Amino acid sequence: MDEARKALSHVRADQIGTPRLDEACDTFQQKWKYGSEQLSEMIGAISEGVKSNKLSYEEFEKNLAAALTKMANTIDSSGGGQG
Repeated sequence: MDEARKALSHVRADQIGTPRLDEACDTFQQKWKYGSEQLSEMIGAISEGVKSNKLSYEEFEKNLAAALTKMANTIDSSGGGQG
């Protein structure tokens, strides 16, 4: 979206048509720029959140594997499960 907005930046509103259309195009260009900047910021924040969640899950899985391994070793060393 940002590339499309930049590609059209050389086109001035006064080259398009009536004063009303020219004003509408200028307004759209300004809002589009603002909106695409806001969208980029939000996407960046979401991306950071996803990375953080991924690290949390990796840490959880690591801790869970360690706990299960410890439990298995405890059972094996105590002779559990043998009848």
